[in-house]
Formats: sequence, structure tokens, C-alpha cells
Amino acid sequence: MGSNLNISKDLYQIICDESRQTKDKFMILGGIIILNDNISIVEKKMQKCREETEMFGELKWSKVSNHKFDEYKKFIDFSLK
Repeated sequence: MGSNLNISKDLYQIICDESRQTKDKFMILGGIIILNDNISIVEKKMQKCREETEMFGELKWSKVSNHKFDEYKKFIDFSLK
């Protein structure tokens, strides 16, 4: 018996993270799906963004301050391109 199922040969990477606030009363999930063929491009652009902003550690919303606001904004702008 034949199958009409059309399975894509493209593979994706799914990257996600969670954040909890107010003693776990709220939880936010965020993520991005990247075509495997584009992973190296995204990694290079991410590294360039980190070098330009000098933000190499874990990025946490609780660390956003007036002092680092522009760096976090650049990271968000990069992420939404």
C-alpha cells in the first residue's frame, strides 16, 4: 500500500527558554525555529552581536538597567531580524 505522505527533508533546530516570575505565579516561554542550513549564519551573527555589545554571559531580563539598555536593545533588534 503506497503513502501520499510528503515528508520534508529539511531539518530544523528549536531553541527555547523559560522564565518564571513572582514565585512561579507566571511563566513565560519563548523560542525560535531555525532551518539547519542557517544555523552557522545565525551563530556568526549572534557572536558578532555579543562582541559589539560586550555581552558574553547569560542574558537575563532582571539584569536590564539604564546602563545596559542599549546593549539589550541591540540584542532584541538582532533577534527580530
